[in-house]
Amino acid sequence: MASNFWDSTHVNQWILDSSVLAAARERELDFVSSKDAVYVSLYYSNAIQKICRRLQVRQQVIGTALVYWKRFFAKNAYFDIDPLLVGGTAIYVACKIEECPHHIRNVVNESRNCLGADLFPYDAATIADFEFYFLEELEFSLIVFHPYRPLQQLLARLNLTKPCLQTAWYIVNDTYKTDIPLMYPPHLIALSAIFVVAAIVDSNNQPQAMLPAVGDEQPSVVAVVTTFFSELNIDIRDILCITQHLLDSYHIWQGYIESAIPYILARFPRQSAGPTKQKLPILQSHSVAPQQRSGQVQQSHQTGHLHQGPTYRPGQTSWSQTTQPRSSAGTQQGSQRNWK
Repeated sequence: MASNFWDSTHVNQWILDSSVLAAARERELDFVSSKDAVYVSLYYSNAIQKICRRLQVRQQVIGTALVYWKRFFAKNAYFDIDPLLVGGTAIYVACKIEECPHHIRNVVNESRNCLGADLFPYDAATIADFEFYFLEELEFSLIVFHPYRPLQQLLARLNLTKPCLQTAWYIVNDTYKTDIPLMYPPHLIALSAIFVVAAIVDSNNQPQAMLPAVGDEQPSVVAVVTTFFSELNIDIRDILCITQHLLDSYHIWQGYIESAIPYILARFPRQSAGPTKQKLPILQSHSVAPQQRSGQVQQSHQTGHLHQGPTYRPGQTSWSQTTQPRSSAGTQQGSQRNWK
């Protein structure tokens, strides 16, 4: 495990340029708008967060799972494979990496309880099988550095009040639902959270920073943060870019309606033949007439359940495979697979 961020695979392999992320979304933008793509990402991010909360894991585990999920889809489109299968696998791997292990059956059960068996039809064997391909897509780079520790250290150094820490913590949590963790180092994200919270706290006339008063006046949070930023050896344009990205995301999220997600997902194509990547289990094609398919989406909208569309069915992948039930000893009989 790398103890130095600057020597880690996080900074050397997984700080991506915005053009790389834009290229990853090009295939999806042929079917949906850029705003709808943000809504889809937000929906699945919220689903991962809900499952993690049912598992009662630390916020750092949630952040790691979300980063894994976004790294995977920096290489793949949302319609290449079921994002919920990727999300369940990301949670399972994140729990192990962050030393908060949960049994794979526990992850599967909580995912089904949270999302429903219709949206998450996968079993432990499916997650275990897919884990190898998930790790390969992540290039086996599993160490993720988070902004939480530098955030706490910086706020302690500035002697800011507790409300500042709580608000800044929430802002950092929100960044994991965007592409910010894929584009910027964690210490810049922490500084951006402080930059934003200083304006929020000062505009709301919250308690001032707990610093020695100069005469009869106590410095405001904005004054303290402004002085602190002027002494830092960083490019302030990075802080402004992160802040603008976050504010743009907040603006788009205001129009988010979860019940509209089925209609957005219905625009994605159904895979008809052959995998887009032989090493990935692709989404299976449903031979459903357009009228019947639209009826399924409408019914899902009325009942409040998301119509998943094409799904990766357990035991049926893009490889040539025939599967028999597993024996009690855990071996799989009559299985013929070509994993190439």
